[in-house]
Amino acid sequence: MANQSAVRGAHLASERVTVGQQPSIFDVLSQESLMSTLKPAFRHLVKYLASAYPGRFQKVHQFYDEVFAGFELLLQNYCLKNCGASFAENFYNMKRVVPATGKSPTDGWARVRSLIFLVAVPYLREKLDNLYDRLTLQAEVMGNQPPKTARDKLCKAFLAAYPWIKSALDFWTFALQFLYLISKSEVHSPFLKFAGVRLETLTPEDLARMGKQIEPLGPDAGMTLRIWRLLTGLPTVMFSGFSKVLGFGLFFLQFLDFWYSNEQTQKLNLGALPSPPAPQLMCREDQVHAMEPNKCPLCKNNRKNDTVLSVSGYVFCYSCIVRYVQAENKCPVTKIPAGPEHLIRIFSQVPKSS
Repeated sequence: MANQSAVRGAHLASERVTVGQQPSIFDVLSQESLMSTLKPAFRHLVKYLASAYPGRFQKVHQFYDEVFAGFELLLQNYCLKNCGASFAENFYNMKRVVPATGKSPTDGWARVRSLIFLVAVPYLREKLDNLYDRLTLQAEVMGNQPPKTARDKLCKAFLAAYPWIKSALDFWTFALQFLYLISKSEVHSPFLKFAGVRLETLTPEDLARMGKQIEPLGPDAGMTLRIWRLLTGLPTVMFSGFSKVLGFGLFFLQFLDFWYSNEQTQKLNLGALPSPPAPQLMCREDQVHAMEPNKCPLCKNNRKNDTVLSVSGYVFCYSCIVRYVQAENKCPVTKIPAGPEHLIRIFSQVPKSS
């Protein structure tokens, strides 16, 4: 009896290790960063295609956030329905489990809740971040003027409340990650808690079930059945191919994201080369208005690579204004706060004089 109890206890212990085991904090953070790497990498690809083929890809680049959200919705819905996890979670051999039932959210309201916090909430959060940046810039330009309309009051309330909401969410996320690290929490993210699921590692049974091949059709199968099998099996083939390509190309996508980010930084650093003549530190508006329209207010010479400062509307040489706003953080004419992100290059064809 003692030996039987010991064997039974060992079996239960091993079962607890393989069934319901939580992934490590490093795995869950890695799978979270996967989709955040894919989106900017594909954005760079779409940007290149839009510059090379503007007629075909300009609209895709213009509405990239919406296009990527639609693609992600289809991808995550397929993964949840067939794998019980998001694409990144399945890539790292994880699955979602509803604690009340012990099953994965493959259908019904459980899958819809997961889709909301996998696709809709990140999309909305990015739009709110962009809105906050845009309203902050407008507030800096307009100064501390009292709100006049209901819209102005709503914008002011949003600017005041949104940083606190983001900070509270970030603190909650950090607290859950710390508790998850010391095995005091079943989830590492508030979004998993809102979705009503937790993450578990895939068991050998899960891997065998997902890796099961479609049974081949017999020689007497009709053409209609063969076409139906082809259409129903196409998503599985596409998903499998996309997963394999991503596995080999993940490093390349991360390198692509790093390369373009570094390239943007180099553009800002190289903007001051070659060094222009010493800029005039005092540029009064009446003096600028009296200048010839093709002169730069800083170097007082004919402009090269026309660039407009969006906060004020004045046009300068690109190298002159980049150097100035990096050093002074304001418009040299109106003294409105400005930075390199407020510069807009103007590309125009000037007819050559005969």
